[in-house]
Amino acid sequence: MKNMKALPIINAHIEIGEDAFAHVRIWAVPQPVRGSAHAYKYALAYIVAGECVLRYDGGQGRSQALGRGRIRL
Repeated sequence: MKNMKALPIINAHIEIGEDAFAHVRIWAVPQPVRGSAHAYKYALAYIVAGECVLRYDGGQGRSQALGRGRIRL
């Protein structure tokens, strides 16, 4: 997989309630991202009433970031 781009494994929009959902994304990457022992990138967003109440991103070049605040998907 060394010469390949990131390969999407999961890109899911999960309805949790009338005005709430989670968006989960996972990719297989050719090499582990910096600071990781596995070869995956991942992201999670939990949105309630248009407001991002939880965001987690374990992507390359980022220290696994946890955030809050209004976002657009």
